[in-house]
Amino acid sequence: MLELFAAKDGVNVPTPEQDGPSGPGFRHLALEVDSVDKILFEMGPAARISMGPVDLSPDNPGWRIVWIRDPEENILELYQGYTDQFISNKEGKYEN
Repeated sequence: MLELFAAKDGVNVPTPEQDGPSGPGFRHLALEVDSVDKILFEMGPAARISMGPVDLSPDNPGWRIVWIRDPEENILELYQGYTDQFISNKEGKYEN
């Protein structure tokens, strides 16, 4: 579960661009989805894209990302197909 609480009204914060701000607070929230294209299709015009979709398949087969704005202008990263470059072995250590 993830629960987010609203900030106090009256705080002037610039609208984030592309994949989010690089200052204090969070840059964006990343959520894994089965299909970026399917989500965007289902959202239709409500999908307020700030950057992407980006195909990163050359680095990680099937990896696609899009950044969208929620109704409060927060940036959400929706991604599919990401596979960690490290594989855990039986001892719980990471290997390349």
